[in-house]
Amino acid sequence: MMASDMPDDPYLMQDLVDYFPTPLRTKYRREIGEHRLRREIIATRATNSLVDRAGDTFVFEFKEKTGLSAAAITRAYIITRDVFQLRGLWADIEALDNKVPSATQTAMLTDVNYLIEWATLWLLRNGEANLDIGANMDAFSAGIERLAADITKALPSHYASDARKRAKPYTDKGVPESLALRVAGLVNLYSGFDIVRLARRRKVDVIDAARFYFAVGTRFRLGRLRAAAEFMDSASHWQELAVAALVEEIYSHQLALANKVIDFAGVKADAKKSVDGWIEKNADLVAPTEQLLTELWATDVNDLSMIAVASRQVRTMIDVGG
Repeated sequence: MMASDMPDDPYLMQDLVDYFPTPLRTKYRREIGEHRLRREIIATRATNSLVDRAGDTFVFEFKEKTGLSAAAITRAYIITRDVFQLRGLWADIEALDNKVPSATQTAMLTDVNYLIEWATLWLLRNGEANLDIGANMDAFSAGIERLAADITKALPSHYASDARKRAKPYTDKGVPESLALRVAGLVNLYSGFDIVRLARRRKVDVIDAARFYFAVGTRFRLGRLRAAAEFMDSASHWQELAVAALVEEIYSHQLALANKVIDFAGVKADAKKSVDGWIEKNADLVAPTEQLLTELWATDVNDLSMIAVASRQVRTMIDVGG
């Protein structure tokens, strides 16, 4: 990272200031910014945060997935950490020390890390302005905050019961219900960047964009398709990469379908009715996809090729559909 321009990103100035004792931070802010070890301190703090929170293999794994540098991966991690306000969530989980079993805290932190992995990967593929941290914070912070606060308004009803089911192991161990539900609901934010960008490009409220996004995902059971891929046993490194690529592809299908339906119905329409209307208009094209998915769920999904064929069929439907 020291060989890159990452330590020079203006957004990280606050990390440098926070390194120094509180009484110095305001009075000597200019001098801190000119400290001769400025870059070294910023790079060290970024490295410590990444390794402490995401693990010491995180950078190597993402280098293999994306071919990008450690500095780019660290930029994406920092954006994810701060856009999703994860420092506060980590503090809430760690405040449960000696109040709940440590295994419960570890499980909650692992749930947070799943979000970090998907959001970091998205940024490495799609981030703004060469992963300028400030630019990405400006682009996504407000939208993600709004989505996280009000996402239940956009989710189909069965998502709420699913969240309670995922939260129950935590509440059973003494985790406050609000925190347990917050952690259990992180899975619905994996697509947060896609939804916020969709809302911005369509010039609509992020919750309205989310309604369309989740409506198409529910109708074609794309979440179930992703879950089936993720639970596949990966016997080799290449199989792991294939699973990750397939899950990414299915996320892209969901975004593309949301755009198709918005094009068809307009952003002010009811999301579920709009999906049904788009399907009715494209009935001849949708029918083979629905038949294939019905056959898929009627049997044990035990081979990655089954999911790959289903994903290809969904892509064909999207590419040709009106």
